[in-house]
This record gives sequence, C-alpha cells and structure tokens, in this order.
Amino acid sequence: PPGAPASSLGDTGEVEVERTRLALLVGVLVVWNVLSNLVVPSPAYVPANVAAALLMLFFSQRWGLGPRQLDMPGSDPARGVRFGVAGAAVAIAAVGVAVSWEWTRRFFEDATLLDLAGIGLAYQVLVRIPFGTAFFEEVAFRGVLFSQWQRTTTLRGATVATSLLFGLWHVLPTLGRLDLNPAGGYAVNGLATVGIVAGAVAVTAAAGFVFAWLRMRSGSLLAPIIAHALINSSAFSIGWLIAS
Repeated sequence: PPGAPASSLGDTGEVEVERTRLALLVGVLVVWNVLSNLVVPSPAYVPANVAAALLMLFFSQRWGLGPRQLDMPGSDPARGVRFGVAGAAVAIAAVGVAVSWEWTRRFFEDATLLDLAGIGLAYQVLVRIPFGTAFFEEVAFRGVLFSQWQRTTTLRGATVATSLLFGLWHVLPTLGRLDLNPAGGYAVNGLATVGIVAGAVAVTAAAGFVFAWLRMRSGSLLAPIIAHALINSSAFSIGWLIAS
C-alpha cells in the first residue's frame, strides 16, 4: 500500500523501485539547493520554490503519495494548526532567551537588514519566509521525502535521515549569509567558519526532528509548515529590530 514501510512491500523489485525513487528525490533536492542559493535571483525565490514544491507534489502523487499519505492537510486540520502554533510559541520563547544573552545575541545581528522597512519587511515576513521557505521545505522534507523514505525503512530511520539532510540543506545559506554579514560583526574564516556552519547544521537538523514530530503527533503537515513559518518570521523580525 502507498506509504508502507519496506518490510511490508511485496518483493525485492518493488523495494528497489522505491529506493530508486528515493535516490532521485535526494538528487533533485541537492541540485535545487545549489540552484536556489547560487543561481535563482532573489525576486524569483518565492515563485521558483512554490513551483518546485508543486512539482514534487505532482510527481509524488504519480508514485502513490497523494494528500492522504502526505498528511495534507491531515484528517484534523485544526489539530495541525494548534500543534503548529504551540510548537512555534515554545521555539520563539527560546529565541527570546537567546537574544537576551549577549553571547548569543550577536548571532541575530544582521547588517543587511538596516535598510529594510515597510513593504520590504512585510514581504519578507508574510510572503518570502512562509511560502518561499517554510512551505517549500516542509513539503519537500516532512512531506514528500519523509513519506518516500518510510517506504524503504522504519519511521525512526525516515525521521533521522530527513532531519540530517535538512541540516545539510542549510550549509550553502549559512555560507552565503556569512559572506554578506559575518556573525556579530566578527571576521570569520577557517575554523571559525567551519564551527558556525556546523552549528547551523546541528540546529537545523534538530529543528528537523521537531518538525517531523509535529507532523506525526498532529497527523497534519500543516503543523510543521505553520511552526516553521512562525519561527523563521519571528527570528527575522527580531534580527530586524536589533539591526534598527
């Protein structure tokens, strides 16, 4: 049946087909990570990522991963919304604590936000982050990739694998941000850069585990989408307030 783990699939040939599809998905995400960070111009970021998410949904449905298998929106959408908001509230509170400490506050400082205001700020918080980032990444990682991975391994294996890949997904964005805005105004190079990138990978991989838990616990992909959007938009807004 669609979404079934490898142990319940029919024969070896069927398992190999699912593994081939999984490898294809991972390869596509690797290529898209490079393109979206190094090639796609900023004005095209949202439409390009939304289109990429819709294409992933289209092809996944042809593989038997329809809305029901992806928990989109889930059997109880309201439950997904509640879990998403609650999860975001906890994370935003943690961000508030981090901002209150001088040592961690510097990682929220972003000089590139100094000239951002009005429509530009609203676009980032209400459009670019929720749709270009949260919607795409949750459909890709906690939706299509997670469900496809479940077909080749256990639920735990799918959670670990997709969360680790989600962490690695943030290597290029972190390097790009450091090029434009070294953390806290400090020059970063060599081991310092490696440390910051490794920290970003670890934090986002941990977030991947939380987002996966939100989907499984709520039974709805809405939960991680909402939590992801609220957390990122809040962190961005805090960075803007600090820069201002």
